[in-house]
Amino acid sequence: MIPDEVGQKLHDRATRGETLTTEEQELLRRWYAQHDQEEMAQLSAAPAPGRLADLQSRVQQATAQVVVQAQHIEALTAENAQLRQEIASLQRLLSAKLAGQPA
Repeated sequence: MIPDEVGQKLHDRATRGETLTTEEQELLRRWYAQHDQEEMAQLSAAPAPGRLADLQSRVQQATAQVVVQAQHIEALTAENAQLRQEIASLQRLLSAKLAGQPA
């Protein structure tokens, strides 16, 4: 088994156009083959029905949380807009009051 670090370095060098020795080319070829086998094993493994149901449940929970957070953000946005209006109104009142007072 070729360590990932070695394979990644060889892959990086090869993709950058560097010349690899015959030994390095063979290591890289074996590393690619090793990764191909691992990927094929993962792709050919059918997901367990229980695992799939668990994943679907987790996605639904995450979606519900996103909806709740979006509603919370909308409420905060509306509250912030109202506070901005109140602040602007108070600033106008203060400016008018200060303008009417003698210095």
